[in-house]
Amino acid sequence: MLCFVWANNGDTISREYAGTSALKGDFTRTGKRNITGMMNDASNSLARMYHNTVKDFWRQATIDYMLGYHKIEIFRLVPQSTMMSAEPGVELRWQKVRANAIDISSGIVISDGEEKIDGWTLLSPVEPNIRRGRSFEEKVFLLTKKAIYICSFHYSLEKVVQFKRIGLQTITRLVKGEYVLSTADAISTSPENNYGFLLYYDTEGESIRINSGSIRNSRSNEFSVAAVEAEVATAVGAEEEAFKDGTFLAFKAVRYNILGELPEHEVRNCQQQVEDIVKKITEACKALKRGSLGKDEFVIDRPIIR
Repeated sequence: MLCFVWANNGDTISREYAGTSALKGDFTRTGKRNITGMMNDASNSLARMYHNTVKDFWRQATIDYMLGYHKIEIFRLVPQSTMMSAEPGVELRWQKVRANAIDISSGIVISDGEEKIDGWTLLSPVEPNIRRGRSFEEKVFLLTKKAIYICSFHYSLEKVVQFKRIGLQTITRLVKGEYVLSTADAISTSPENNYGFLLYYDTEGESIRINSGSIRNSRSNEFSVAAVEAEVATAVGAEEEAFKDGTFLAFKAVRYNILGELPEHEVRNCQQQVEDIVKKITEACKALKRGSLGKDEFVIDRPIIR
């Protein structure tokens, strides 16, 4: 009798917290397992998975919205396959992760004697010299008084996988403008939330390092830009023709505060971020070249992808 009372009590508590009766209830009641109890546990496990990943998520999202923790975007901008990304506080956590990535990268890649001006995380195609790649990664972009460092960062391992150093004296010009990769909704096409820039530079003197347990140097002339362009030609088509006047890297600003968790006064839109980055790069290049750089010929306003 005591075993049945204990099992019934467990079922009641489990229904409140998990939405189903307790697992292994047959063993608690009878002291042994049977096929019926195993089948019940299997169905209860599937029901719990549904409740935890779907039903409970939308309940919590509704509560957070009613309490003012999230904006209405939580119901339409959360990827269906990764609903956990909209948990409360995720944007604040990512803000700390990005700041940590910038600090770690700065300590590893910046040469001795160089003074860091600023650092950002920006989206960039994995393949070089194209604007619309097969995939994008969030890279760490560091600016010093002598060079720019672009780091591929492993956010889970907190490790710089690869970085490229581009001297400021090799930068020929910057192109900034709209960088639209999707037309799914109004937010995906607005210039304020889809802005980026192209960094044109001379590959002579470019330095690339790959970290695979130990750092090894690779000369820039070992990398064939032509081979990469040929590989992705079918994907990008003729849209690159207007931009094939030099080697460049494409960067798109990361949109912050999608769910409205961060204070509005602390968040800048993508266009404001790019304007600030381009301004600081221009000032650093002018200082290095002793003011011989003209802004009109160095910075160009032109849509990147529209």
